[in-house]
Amino acid sequence: MKRLQPERAIEAKILCFLSELGIWSWKNPSVGTYSPKQGVFLKSRNKFHKNGVSDIIAVHNGKCIFIEVKAPKGRVSPEQALFIKQANERLALAFVARSVGEVWAEISHIFREAEYLTIMPIVRRWVQIEEFENSKE
Repeated sequence: MKRLQPERAIEAKILCFLSELGIWSWKNPSVGTYSPKQGVFLKSRNKFHKNGVSDIIAVHNGKCIFIEVKAPKGRVSPEQALFIKQANERLALAFVARSVGEVWAEISHIFREAEYLTIMPIVRRWVQIEEFENSKE
């Protein structure tokens, strides 16, 4: 089986975590269109295209969530930092995450009290999985 790049593996875990919590979420295809003829990714020429849009977009309880996923040593680009800043200024929830635990720390306040009974076993399991994986490194 092909091993995912660190950032892609983290992204996959976060998407699974959000799905289990019942959060409507998806991967934002943020890479340009590949041109086989030129052998490069081309940027969009659409005047409404936004650079720096986060890797994962989600909606829960009326709150828009933007998650920029980074590997442990990954850096946020100026465009990504600007997008996060502008999204938060517009009352969305936008942040950088390097783990499921960091996602939970950012989103835990958006759940209704009645939801906690259902989601806490899921959260605990994912945190335990991450702790186990980190102990092996």
